[in-house]
Amino acid sequence: MIKIIELPPASQPDANLQQGVLAVNRATVIEKMGDAEFAMQPHQLHNRLTPSPDWASVVAAAVDDDQVIGYATGLAPQSDNTALSEIGVVVHPDHRRLGIGAELLAWVERWSIDLGRSTLVSSMLAPCPSPATPLVSAPTGDTFPADQRGWLFAARHGYALEQVARVSLLHLPVIDLDALKQEALSHAEGYRLHTWFGLMPVQWQGGYAALRSRVPYDEPNAGIEVEEEVWDAQRVRRDCETDESIGVHRLTVAAEHLASGQLVAFTEIYLSPDRPDCGFQGYTFARADHRGHRLGLLVKTAAIDALAAAYPRVDHIQTDNAGENSWMLAINHAMGYELAAVSAQLQKKLV
Repeated sequence: MIKIIELPPASQPDANLQQGVLAVNRATVIEKMGDAEFAMQPHQLHNRLTPSPDWASVVAAAVDDDQVIGYATGLAPQSDNTALSEIGVVVHPDHRRLGIGAELLAWVERWSIDLGRSTLVSSMLAPCPSPATPLVSAPTGDTFPADQRGWLFAARHGYALEQVARVSLLHLPVIDLDALKQEALSHAEGYRLHTWFGLMPVQWQGGYAALRSRVPYDEPNAGIEVEEEVWDAQRVRRDCETDESIGVHRLTVAAEHLASGQLVAFTEIYLSPDRPDCGFQGYTFARADHRGHRLGLLVKTAAIDALAAAYPRVDHIQTDNAGENSWMLAINHAMGYELAAVSAQLQKKLV
């Protein structure tokens, strides 16, 4: 008999359940993508299982005869976006078409409803479609493979495709990095760069928080309903300390506007203990009133320089961007990012 078991917090780990969830994810990613490049890492699962005042989080495993054959995840912001819940359901390739996915989905939807959430969002990865692949179109005009099992499952359960993200890889070193830096600098007079590993100095935490609050609201969101996030210096410190506690190091490069003394742009790269070869690109953001000065290119090229000096084992970086985010996609193209996959962003309204 299949049981759905909620994983205990990271402070009281159940190693068998955690390893089972990671194994299911890895098998599913390899079946879909051909390799494990985008598989969940242990630190990511650990983070999901670590309590935080900023979000409610859950991971539940579908277990059959002590074997994990699927799992569901839920993440619900606590300080902002309190109508929203981010959910996911994954079933091992050898155990599909048995109703397990539907059971897990019902479980995590109920978890979300019990928290008072009325908007459910989810995402799924797929290989880049070939010319013969049937496609489903998002309202943004971007397309996703219509024959993907995950999409067919989600559509049957009331989820709509809102947006398609492009998942890309940058192989290091970057060709012509110095030329790109000089191009950015030629448009960025009046700005100064600051680089930090781990927690940034106290004097900049409030300014970074003000930028970070705007990111999800200002970036292209298609029809996904999001609000401005609530960040302050305390949350910035807490976020960095959580990363450090699980061995994740953060590289931040920010641009200061000299005339005002304010931070107006930043980029982040995360370094995982589980993947010493890979950097994970976080947000890159420039305040609206400072766009047009190549600040995105400036902070991203500076970050590559800092990364190469501090983490020479990193040979590539993962990133994803909304298909309609032409500004960021143009920067990535100039730097040499190559398209590796596509990701569907889905939404279901409960009321």
